[in-house]
Amino acid sequence: MYFNIEEKIDARFKFRLLKPFGPRIGHIKLNDPFIKKMLDLTDFIINDSKRENFGKHLAGRIREEPKITIGLLKQEGLYQQICNFQNKYINSVFPEGVYMNGKYRQVKTDIVSSWIVSQHEGEYNPPHWHDSCTISSVMYLKIPEYTPRNIAYKEETDGNIDFINGACIPHTQLEDPIKSFVPKVGDMFIFPARLIHCVHPFLGPGERRSVAINGFHLMKMDD
Repeated sequence: MYFNIEEKIDARFKFRLLKPFGPRIGHIKLNDPFIKKMLDLTDFIINDSKRENFGKHLAGRIREEPKITIGLLKQEGLYQQICNFQNKYINSVFPEGVYMNGKYRQVKTDIVSSWIVSQHEGEYNPPHWHDSCTISSVMYLKIPEYTPRNIAYKEETDGNIDFINGACIPHTQLEDPIKSFVPKVGDMFIFPARLIHCVHPFLGPGERRSVAINGFHLMKMDD
């Protein structure tokens, strides 16, 4: 009877986990027309003998990381849609806007750089963050079939993207500092540029193609 009473008492209380601190990761599932347009654009750039390799500015141990110019994104009608994705993320983090000088102000976003990550067997991205921006994102256009490593007692993590926040010890500090995702074609992740992240290498033929985008969010000061 004692335990029945306790269960009834507990049922009257509602629990909600609040997340007021720490980085938020936005996830968008891209539709087929958008994916096709991005594939056509990235195919065009990769096949262009005059493409600019953006890799000298990047952390990736990857041979092919061609730049996507802002002008080309605008020309193909993709710039504003990507800004809309960024705006959706920012408005989800700050639904009322950013409080400044006695009022809440809405924010807008702009793209500052974008590039293709054409990753092949053995290539990877070490832990890093992005500077000269406030928002980063990655969208996935091609995911090959990886060759399993078949290591006993180990899960397959080839091609995963990890987000790393802090260096605390899981469980004992009530935080898990690493979140790993298995990307699928059409996945897009948006996150604070300062959030450390990395990409695992993989075995097998084929291309793991993604597009990375950096942006800024700024408060609208015209009101």
